[in-house]
Amino acid sequence: MRFTAKCLARGVVCLTLVFVTLWSCLSLTATAPDEGDVAGAREYVINSLYAMSEEINIEGFNINKSELLTVYTEILKNNPYLFFVGTSVGYRADLDGRILSLYPNYTMTAEEYEEARLFCERQISSMLTLTVYLDSEAEKAQYIHDWLCLNFSYDESLSYDNMYLFLKEGRGTCQGYTYTYMAMLRAVGIECSFAASDSMAHIWNIVKIEGEWYHVDVTWDDYPEIFASLEYASFLKSDTGIKETAHIDWHSPNDILCVSEKYSDADFVCPFLPFKGTGDVNCDGVADVLDLVLCELDRDKLPVNTGFLNIAVDMDGDCALTDADRLLIRKRILD
Repeated sequence: MRFTAKCLARGVVCLTLVFVTLWSCLSLTATAPDEGDVAGAREYVINSLYAMSEEINIEGFNINKSELLTVYTEILKNNPYLFFVGTSVGYRADLDGRILSLYPNYTMTAEEYEEARLFCERQISSMLTLTVYLDSEAEKAQYIHDWLCLNFSYDESLSYDNMYLFLKEGRGTCQGYTYTYMAMLRAVGIECSFAASDSMAHIWNIVKIEGEWYHVDVTWDDYPEIFASLEYASFLKSDTGIKETAHIDWHSPNDILCVSEKYSDADFVCPFLPFKGTGDVNCDGVADVLDLVLCELDRDKLPVNTGFLNIAVDMDGDCALTDADRLLIRKRILD
């Protein structure tokens, strides 16, 4: 199989967190710390990261160095809007190995992040327009799965590994697919997390549908050989079912189990729900002459399945950027 080939071809793309020790703090005492408050530390670190704190003091949570990698990795993988936080972090610890402070690496300024966050929110809001006509959680999960497969592509350059770059460039690695799917599902009220495999160097989603957890790997379902095509080989699968598609050795927050076989034999059909573009190419909230200029400037350099343009400029809902779309946007703006 093709799934094994995919694993070999794409398995090298997921980045792992690299931890850099900045300081080592000598403690005056050598008493072992009490059991750590991992949940409290996780919430505090998340809030501090969004506040772009240069130093995050977590001494009171008694987190040791052996727990740090797991906690920090999970934070970044389970919060798609933390795309402005780099994957390296410095720390200061005492002789007992208790972490005193963290020193994150931020890749954006506060102003740059605010602009990027608003861009992501507008893009996601546009893509979710038609979910209001869907009744069940499974239908919404399928629609979002299908939309990403049909409008985005895999990044063979391995450059676009977060939600912001995925939405901006219209392509990305498995992180881009996973984090964007996570954010979109949460936006429609569906609980979603991640599963990651170190041996596969791969990440995908775990989704809660009607009280049961299932695996969804949008990256592998985005069929790369044919434009605007998809499959459901890795959609709403149990632990047993996802193993059949060459997924192995994964871990997830709290070791979530996916035991339901409700959709194991389901025959999913892509609904091709029509999406009408807004014409707002630069996502500033209004369709104007600048959008028309940008559309014309980008016509030769952007592929037809680039999500950045499709979401806004696919005026006839055919999942392709054509001259017909440009005529429609021109009419909309100039009329």
